[in-house]
Amino acid sequence: MNLLGVAKVLAIPHRSISYTNHMSITFWAPDAPTKMVTPYPDSSPEYQEEQSTLPELKVGNGNALAFLGLLGITPDHCGTIELVEMPALLQRLLKLVNDPSARSPILVPPSTHQSVRLECEGTVVAVQRNAYIISGGLGDHQVLHYATKLSQLLREAQQLGCIVSWG
Repeated sequence: MNLLGVAKVLAIPHRSISYTNHMSITFWAPDAPTKMVTPYPDSSPEYQEEQSTLPELKVGNGNALAFLGLLGITPDHCGTIELVEMPALLQRLLKLVNDPSARSPILVPPSTHQSVRLECEGTVVAVQRNAYIISGGLGDHQVLHYATKLSQLLREAQQLGCIVSWG
Protein backbone atom coordinates (compact mmCIF):
# COMPACT_ATOMS: atom_id res chain seq x y z
CA MET A 1 0.00 0.00 0.00
CA ASN A 2 1.20 3.52 -0.61
CA LEU A 3 0.87 6.29 1.96
CA LEU A 4 -2.72 6.93 0.91
CA GLY A 5 -3.67 3.30 1.51
CA VAL A 6 -4.12 2.54 -2.18
CA ALA A 7 -2.85 -0.87 -3.26
CA LYS A 8 -0.42 -0.94 -6.16
CA VAL A 9 -0.61 -3.71 -8.75
CA LEU A 10 2.34 -5.16 -10.64
CA ALA A 11 1.27 -6.76 -13.91
CA ILE A 12 2.90 -9.98 -15.07
CA PRO A 13 1.51 -11.88 -18.05
CA HIS A 14 -1.38 -14.07 -16.84
CA ARG A 15 -1.29 -12.74 -13.28
CA SER A 16 -1.51 -9.58 -11.19
CA ILE A 17 0.07 -9.15 -7.79
CA SER A 18 -0.85 -6.66 -5.11
CA TYR A 19 2.17 -5.57 -3.10
CA THR A 20 3.00 -3.19 -0.33
CA ASN A 21 5.99 -0.89 -0.02
CA HIS A 22 8.23 -3.00 2.18
CA MET A 23 11.86 -2.12 1.66
CA SER A 24 13.15 -5.47 0.42
CA ILE A 25 12.84 -9.21 0.47
CA THR A 26 15.92 -11.27 1.36
CA PHE A 27 16.59 -14.81 0.15
CA TRP A 28 18.81 -16.73 2.60
CA ALA A 29 19.49 -20.15 4.12
CA PRO A 30 18.39 -19.84 7.77
CA ASP A 31 20.08 -23.08 8.85
CA ALA A 32 23.42 -22.35 7.15
CA PRO A 33 26.61 -22.16 9.19
CA THR A 34 27.50 -18.69 10.45
CA LYS A 35 30.61 -16.73 11.34
CA MET A 36 31.22 -13.60 13.40
CA VAL A 37 32.21 -10.48 11.45
CA THR A 38 33.13 -6.90 12.33
CA PRO A 39 31.10 -4.85 9.83
CA TYR A 40 32.45 -1.44 10.94
CA PRO A 41 36.11 -2.03 11.87
CA ASP A 42 37.07 1.65 11.63
CA SER A 43 34.25 3.22 13.63
CA SER A 44 33.13 0.33 15.89
CA PRO A 45 35.83 -2.34 16.06
CA GLU A 46 34.23 -3.94 19.14
CA TYR A 47 30.86 -4.47 17.42
CA GLN A 48 30.34 -7.90 15.81
CA GLU A 49 27.49 -9.52 13.89
CA GLU A 50 26.71 -13.12 13.07
CA GLN A 51 26.72 -13.64 9.29
CA SER A 52 25.79 -16.61 7.13
CA THR A 53 28.60 -18.36 5.29
CA LEU A 54 26.24 -18.74 2.30
CA PRO A 55 25.36 -15.89 -0.04
CA GLU A 56 22.20 -13.86 0.48
CA LEU A 57 20.15 -11.96 -2.09
CA LYS A 58 18.29 -8.75 -1.23
CA VAL A 59 15.71 -7.66 -3.80
CA GLY A 60 13.33 -4.70 -3.77
CA ASN A 61 9.87 -5.81 -2.75
CA GLY A 62 8.07 -5.36 -6.08
CA ASN A 63 10.98 -6.81 -8.05
CA ALA A 64 11.15 -9.84 -5.73
CA LEU A 65 7.47 -10.60 -6.19
CA ALA A 66 7.77 -10.27 -9.97
CA PHE A 67 10.87 -12.51 -9.94
CA LEU A 68 9.08 -15.17 -7.87
CA GLY A 69 6.21 -15.11 -10.36
CA LEU A 70 8.65 -15.53 -13.25
CA LEU A 71 10.07 -18.60 -11.46
CA GLY A 72 6.61 -20.12 -11.19
CA ILE A 73 6.44 -19.56 -7.43
CA THR A 74 3.31 -17.95 -6.03
CA PRO A 75 4.46 -14.42 -5.18
CA ASP A 76 4.40 -13.80 -1.45
CA HIS A 77 6.39 -11.70 1.01
CA CYS A 78 7.80 -14.79 2.70
CA GLY A 79 8.21 -18.46 1.95
CA THR A 80 10.51 -21.44 1.87
CA ILE A 81 12.14 -23.52 -0.86
CA GLU A 82 12.47 -27.09 0.36
CA LEU A 83 15.37 -29.34 -0.68
CA VAL A 84 13.09 -31.47 -2.91
CA GLU A 85 12.05 -28.33 -4.85
CA MET A 86 15.59 -27.13 -5.54
CA PRO A 87 16.49 -29.27 -8.59
CA ALA A 88 13.46 -28.10 -10.60
CA LEU A 89 13.96 -24.49 -9.51
CA LEU A 90 17.65 -24.63 -10.48
CA GLN A 91 16.57 -25.79 -13.96
CA ARG A 92 14.21 -22.80 -14.29
CA LEU A 93 16.97 -20.47 -13.10
CA LEU A 94 19.41 -21.96 -15.61
CA LYS A 95 16.93 -21.14 -18.39
CA LEU A 96 16.65 -17.56 -17.12
CA VAL A 97 20.43 -17.19 -17.04
CA ASN A 98 20.89 -18.55 -20.57
CA ASP A 99 17.80 -17.18 -22.37
CA PRO A 100 17.17 -13.41 -22.38
CA SER A 101 13.68 -13.94 -23.82
CA ALA A 102 12.77 -15.93 -20.68
CA ARG A 103 13.59 -12.84 -18.58
CA SER A 104 11.66 -10.37 -20.74
CA PRO A 105 8.12 -10.81 -19.29
CA ILE A 106 8.98 -8.84 -16.13
CA LEU A 107 11.29 -6.17 -17.57
CA VAL A 108 10.13 -2.60 -16.92
CA PRO A 109 11.92 0.42 -18.43
CA PRO A 110 12.94 3.26 -16.10
CA SER A 111 10.63 6.26 -16.09
CA THR A 112 10.22 9.74 -14.68
CA HIS A 113 6.85 11.44 -14.28
CA GLN A 114 5.99 14.89 -13.09
CA SER A 115 2.44 15.85 -12.29
CA VAL A 116 1.22 19.22 -13.58
CA ARG A 117 -1.63 21.29 -12.16
CA LEU A 118 -3.35 24.19 -13.96
CA GLU A 119 -5.05 26.91 -11.94
CA CYS A 120 -7.36 29.37 -13.62
CA GLU A 121 -7.78 32.80 -12.00
CA GLY A 122 -9.79 34.99 -14.28
CA THR A 123 -7.92 35.00 -17.58
CA VAL A 124 -4.54 33.97 -16.11
CA VAL A 125 -3.50 30.31 -16.26
CA ALA A 126 -0.65 29.29 -13.98
CA VAL A 127 1.24 26.03 -14.41
CA GLN A 128 2.61 24.47 -11.25
CA ARG A 129 4.88 21.48 -11.41
CA ASN A 130 4.71 19.02 -8.55
CA ALA A 131 7.23 16.45 -7.35
CA TYR A 132 8.95 14.05 -9.73
CA ILE A 133 8.15 10.37 -9.43
CA ILE A 134 11.14 8.30 -10.51
CA SER A 135 11.09 4.57 -11.17
CA GLY A 136 14.34 2.72 -11.74
CA GLY A 137 12.43 0.03 -13.61
CA LEU A 138 13.56 -3.58 -13.73
CA GLY A 139 16.30 -4.16 -16.27
CA ASP A 140 17.57 -7.35 -17.86
CA HIS A 141 20.89 -7.02 -16.01
CA GLN A 142 19.01 -7.00 -12.68
CA VAL A 143 16.96 -10.12 -13.48
CA LEU A 144 20.13 -11.87 -14.68
CA HIS A 145 21.86 -10.91 -11.40
CA TYR A 146 18.91 -12.21 -9.34
CA ALA A 147 18.89 -15.51 -11.27
CA THR A 148 22.66 -15.97 -10.99
CA LYS A 149 22.81 -15.14 -7.27
CA LEU A 150 19.77 -17.25 -6.34
CA SER A 151 21.24 -20.18 -8.32
CA GLN A 152 24.46 -19.87 -6.32
CA LEU A 153 22.54 -19.75 -3.02
CA LEU A 154 20.40 -22.78 -3.95
CA ARG A 155 23.38 -24.88 -5.07
CA GLU A 156 25.35 -24.15 -1.89
CA ALA A 157 22.31 -24.67 0.35
CA GLN A 158 21.53 -27.95 -1.41
CA GLN A 159 25.10 -29.18 -0.81
CA LEU A 160 24.73 -28.47 2.92
CA GLY A 161 21.18 -29.84 3.13
CA CYS A 162 19.70 -26.44 4.01
CA ILE A 163 16.35 -24.99 3.00
CA VAL A 164 16.21 -21.49 1.48
CA SER A 165 13.72 -18.94 2.76
CA TRP A 166 12.69 -15.48 1.73
CA GLY A 167 11.09 -12.67 3.64
